[in-house]
Amino acid sequence: MHLEEKFNFRKIVIELSGTIVGAFFMAVGTALFLLPNQLSSGGFAGVATIFYYLLRVPMGTTIMILNVPLFILAIYKLR
Repeated sequence: MHLEEKFNFRKIVIELSGTIVGAFFMAVGTALFLLPNQLSSGGFAGVATIFYYLLRVPMGTTIMILNVPLFILAIYKLR
């Protein structure tokens, strides 16, 4: 049983590391390429970019506002 716990912990650390690295690359790409060239990506990041240009609302704030209802819905559906 101890070996399985170690394996699961290692798997979780690897998955979290990949998520963090991917989010970092997305943030760098957005900040250094998309925003200066006034381009938009897809999904919530694209919607946040549009709000940034139209209303001057920071992208991080918009993405958080859009994601909170999804997290609440996910918690509701998982119960």
